[in-house]
Amino acid sequence: MSDSNSPITHRLIRIAEACELTSLSNSRLWQLEQQGKFPKRIRLGHRTSVYRLSDVEEWLKAPISYQQ
Repeated sequence: MSDSNSPITHRLIRIAEACELTSLSNSRLWQLEQQGKFPKRIRLGHRTSVYRLSDVEEWLKAPISYQQ
């Protein structure tokens, strides 16, 4: 989100929320991550992964052309 008019969102979201925002399943998000077509998860612990909300919002603006 490089637009100077919009604030950068530093909030982290869980995978379930990313699935809700994108209407994609966890396994589909994982597939897209592996292809470099969706932001990478951030590991917080052994069983906890999150995404940066700003990264997901950027992907939502142009999912077809997104490349990591």
